[in-house]
Amino acid sequence: MYCAAGGEGEVGIYRRWRRRRRRRRRRRRDLLRRRWRRRGQRRRMRDLLLSTTGEEAGFAASPFRPKRNEMEAVSRVSTRVFSGRDFLLAGQILALLKSDFNSRIPAITPRFRRRGILGQNMAQKKCAETSGAGLFVHGVGREGLMLKALCMRLFHLGLSAHVVGDVTTPPIAAGDLLIASAGPGSFSTVDAICRVSKSAGAQIVLLTAQPASGSEASLLADAIAYIPAQTMADEEEGPDDAAAAVRLPLGSLYEGAMFVLFEMVVLRLAEELGRTPAMLRSRHTNLE
Repeated sequence: MYCAAGGEGEVGIYRRWRRRRRRRRRRRRDLLRRRWRRRGQRRRMRDLLLSTTGEEAGFAASPFRPKRNEMEAVSRVSTRVFSGRDFLLAGQILALLKSDFNSRIPAITPRFRRRGILGQNMAQKKCAETSGAGLFVHGVGREGLMLKALCMRLFHLGLSAHVVGDVTTPPIAAGDLLIASAGPGSFSTVDAICRVSKSAGAQIVLLTAQPASGSEASLLADAIAYIPAQTMADEEEGPDDAAAAVRLPLGSLYEGAMFVLFEMVVLRLAEELGRTPAMLRSRHTNLE
């Protein structure tokens, strides 16, 4: 109850008003602190993105680095998604991929190539463009996904490329080229596909990290692209091993190397065939 004379009632009103004012000030202070904290996180992420170039991961600086305002937009959107540790981890993964392409090839037989296979692929695909020969790709699991990505780009280049197993895949014949992958060295399905392709008179290029496995596919292949990367065939190192800063599971490193290798092939092919980005875009599907 309020006193008519304005005694304790007015004091109570004043006290409630002070409590409400303190709560408002506290809420505003907390809000400003959160804003400052988020702004500091965005600033640190932006500085990390702008300072972390490919040189720190072992690559030359990319000419396609985003501009500062683009990086600020990315940092505003992804402040709570990525942290500085994530970008450092990405740099370590890129360094692992680079080390695969820098490693030396074991002298097994003259059929084993790593970079020479790029020129052979280009020659085969240029012949395919003029003679109408088909290009077929086959792989299992994530390796198959990488080969499907390659097949898509080959189609964008204007080549007759097909994925083995699709319902629209034509029969393979003499003069065609099969690009197969068996990272651990041998897969029963890859061996069977290579056997059928060889019996039909097609040429075979096998990608693998175990060229000395002696598998049927490696014996049937006309050329072997050796990718020296970890696969499921390699023994996992113990938890106390600190040889590498980061280790990817199973065959992730091999599959990432496949993606990089295929992008190199596509770039070289586009240059050899005189394809422009506009030409590739014109062949991209519009049913999306």
